[in-house]
Amino acid sequence: MKKTMSPYKYPFYIMLHPFDGFEELNYRNAYSVKLSVFILIGLLLSAVFDYQYKGFSFNMNNTATMNIFLMIFYTVFMFLIFCVGNWALCTLLDGLGTFKKIWVVVSYALVPYILCSLICTFSSIFLTVDEGAFIKILGWVGILWSLFLLLTGMMTVHEYTFSQAVGAIILTVIAMAVILFIMILAVTLFMQVYNIFKSIFSEILYRL
Repeated sequence: MKKTMSPYKYPFYIMLHPFDGFEELNYRNAYSVKLSVFILIGLLLSAVFDYQYKGFSFNMNNTATMNIFLMIFYTVFMFLIFCVGNWALCTLLDGLGTFKKIWVVVSYALVPYILCSLICTFSSIFLTVDEGAFIKILGWVGILWSLFLLLTGMMTVHEYTFSQAVGAIILTVIAMAVILFIMILAVTLFMQVYNIFKSIFSEILYRL
């Protein structure tokens, strides 16, 4: 790979040359955090387009009730939780990847999924129900391709073996569930405490 390659072309290079690409990313810092943020925005937009603009024959969603905050939760927030969980877990498991590199690896690995999702959404406008198998196949291609890139990236950035990388991803998903549970529990406790103090304050004002 040429060192002068544009950072905007680099994720596409990784798509076709994952081992070489992630080695360049890890050992030569050949990545762009700014670009990874744009990719994350692309993930959000692809989810919105899929929900809102998929062809009528394939769209089972109620487009009038789309919740943008829910879309952000399923994309941006879950992306962030995965990165935090993987960084915290792999730090304990002797992983060598920094949070920044994990962030970039995960975002770059999502490029095939985003592209396939956008193609599926666009194609659904013109395809008939009988031709819907194309959309399903392409959707699975994007998912599996991104999973392969994620696995390759984890192997490279943490210097893990194949089995260690698979285990790290599985444990990261479990860590995500734990983090979400703790966050939900914390929010629930906060709301209960808030309601208690609100009731006490209201009672004091009433008696005054």
